[in-house]
Amino acid sequence: MYAGVDGCPKGWVALVLPDERIVEGFQQLAGLLEALNGCEVIAVDMPLNAPETGQRPCDLSVRAELGPFASSLFMTPTAQALAAATQEEASRINIERGGYGVTSQAFSLRNKIAEVAELQRPDLVEVHPELVFRLLGPVIHRKRSWAGLRERVEVLQTHGLHPQSWDCGNWAEADDTMDAAAAALTARRYARGEALRFPPEGQDPAIFA
Repeated sequence: MYAGVDGCPKGWVALVLPDERIVEGFQQLAGLLEALNGCEVIAVDMPLNAPETGQRPCDLSVRAELGPFASSLFMTPTAQALAAATQEEASRINIERGGYGVTSQAFSLRNKIAEVAELQRPDLVEVHPELVFRLLGPVIHRKRSWAGLRERVEVLQTHGLHPQSWDCGNWAEADDTMDAAAAALTARRYARGEALRFPPEGQDPAIFA
């Protein structure tokens, strides 16, 4: 079994392959991972760690691949910046440590980034679903638009999934569930040795698609 995991406003959501089972209702990642027991690879749409200084090469590599859609990936702030009490303080610390200002999205996800970093599990790999969709696409519209959602459903169908049959509740947003599905495809590709690595060579961490 393989799983893709994405954060959502209420907590976390996962899609498990091959049975296309949605797992949701967990506020904490650790609880969700317990429910995913038996999965060979779990691909998570969240940084597995934060740098001490500067930018992670994997973030830079993915942004270069995304081109005009690079803004869909936020640069992972340094660990010290993520520990700051306010976004303003986080930006100041991050700049001092060789990075850039911290976006509101990155700062709002600091607790989820910390959850992932604390686990240090060997079965976790990092994924960026927007990159997955654009590589498997074509996908040209924003994921929260109707056109974008329809494009992503078509991509998943092309790769053997059946989104219309998924049994899910009112926990995760539609785009978060789509992202979890894209991550699940990457988890399966990773297990089969088919996933693309960003950057192609070099030190970990890496982002896979």
